[in-house]
Amino acid sequence: MQMDRTKYAAEFKSETVKQVIDKGHAVADVAKRLGIPEGVLYGWVNKFKKSEQPQSSDLKML
Repeated sequence: MQMDRTKYAAEFKSETVKQVIDKGHAVADVAKRLGIPEGVLYGWVNKFKKSEQPQSSDLKML
């Protein structure tokens, strides 16, 4: 049995990651509030931190 993966819009991902990185909210809190799995959000945050060209100019200092 295979579960379908939920697709999230790039803008949703970006705004969600900003809540964690820019505003300092806990991953668990943001994930619970938005109804997404914590592991998914951790993955987005880690991917963003490893990105050579962050999507937000505010975050280039990482």
